[in-house]
Amino acid sequence: MAVRLAPDDDDLSGLTGLVIPGGPGASYRLDKRLGVGGMSVAYFALLRTPHGECPTVIKIMPPWFVRQSGEAARTSVLKESVALGRLNEQVPSTPFVVRLIDSGTLAVDHGGVQLQLPWLAVE
Repeated sequence: MAVRLAPDDDDLSGLTGLVIPGGPGASYRLDKRLGVGGMSVAYFALLRTPHGECPTVIKIMPPWFVRQSGEAARTSVLKESVALGRLNEQVPSTPFVVRLIDSGTLAVDHGGVQLQLPWLAVE
């Protein structure tokens, strides 16, 4: 089911408190919007799994960017997740490289238009 966003909610401020399903047995609660960049909105989120909870950051592409870029928006997130995944495999854990945790899309109804907003979960 799609999350309803106000037609003027291009900075995704209405998502605070939302729970996004993740990989098997995982979910992310969006607790606080951290900031807005050129291609995404960053949220502090709490990852919940059967093994416990962990703080994380979710980067979500805003509706205006997805509308403007179309399939290129999804391709951009896919490339970033592949690059981060490769770093996860090659670089030992370090505070200088964020690690990819998960990725997906969030179905939204933005002013009557159905969109799939790509997102990434990182450390």
